[in-house]
Amino acid sequence: MYRLWRPQLLQDVRGEVLEPGVGTGHNLEFYDPSVRVTGVDLSPVMLRRAQAKLGRVRCAVGLRVDDATRQRALRPFRLLSSGSMGHALMEKRFNTSRRSQACASPRHGT
Repeated sequence: MYRLWRPQLLQDVRGEVLEPGVGTGHNLEFYDPSVRVTGVDLSPVMLRRAQAKLGRVRCAVGLRVDDATRQRALRPFRLLSSGSMGHALMEKRFNTSRRSQACASPRHGT
């Protein structure tokens, strides 16, 4: 189910995106080339798998091994990607024209 929704949800995202728990990078290939993603994950193994996918990715991506619960944004992000995509897609509650906001996105690994 998420495989069908993921491209639709992420196609209009622009600007800076913070993906805590980026995992193996399932979302990365669906961002617009203008997007700059900072992906954070606790697992170096997961980040190596995400790194291997970067050849299919059209946007700028930085991957970091870190605990996203202690991250402090040094600059405003336009999108914080986490949680369940179903709600966001059904309700369309995101507007990427604002400086800082949150949006549900596809679950990682599905």
